Amino acid sequence: MTTINNIDDLVRILRERPEWLKAVRELVLTDELLRLPETVAQLAEELREFARQTNERLARLEAAVAELKTDVAELKTEQGSTSRRLGRVENQINELRGDVMEITAAKRIVPTIIQQLGLYHCDTIIGPGTLLSQERINDIRQAEIDGAIERNSDQEVAQVDILMRGRRNSDNEPVWVVIEASVRIDEHDIIRARRRADILTAVYHEPAIAAVVGESIDDRDRARADDSSVVVINIRPRYRPES
Repeated sequence: MTTINNIDDLVRILRERPEWLKAVRELVLTDELLRLPETVAQLAEELREFARQTNERLARLEAAVAELKTDVAELKTEQGSTSRRLGRVENQINELRGDVMEITAAKRIVPTIIQQLGLYHCDTIIGPGTLLSQERINDIRQAEIDGAIERNSDQEVAQVDILMRGRRNSDNEPVWVVIEASVRIDEHDIIRARRRADILTAVYHEPAIAAVVGESIDDRDRARADDSSVVVINIRPRYRPES
């Protein structure tokens, strides 16, 4: 017969009799505690599965982000190429409009300028289809040699949009008219017109009128033109009906 006198005897007997230990454990512990090891093992397995699925999702997300970055880089490249192409097209359109403006100025503004400035017997020296003659080029180059004007002034004058020479009704004196045509008149047009007019005055010792023609000009550039004694003439765009 087994006798239990103290706790040590109980511990010893439970170790010697596993079925007693099991009986005591089932008596003392609840079902939840008894199933705790199984529950922990199941939870661990679920955590491992969750981690595996999470890693797979992260991998797919990283791949998608990498693909998106590539698409964005390609889009930026295409956008840059498109912007450059649009820029070239805009420049070509502006150049074309500038060419049209020169022709428009010759047809629509020259008679107005002649009338406003009181001129007659006006000849077109430079204009659409008319280039600076060799005789005029030689005159300008001789003035360069004499030191009256800067070098390459002949090239400067040759680039005038419209150049006329006539006489004033008031005193029958000869006068040059330099016209720079642009869709939007800006500071560069004003400077060119003034500089090229001054070259002709220095070469021929005759007055030269500087004028700019265009569809628009802001207040600041109009003030610059006034300060430089440059005539400003606005014309309506071709697509707007004249009143």
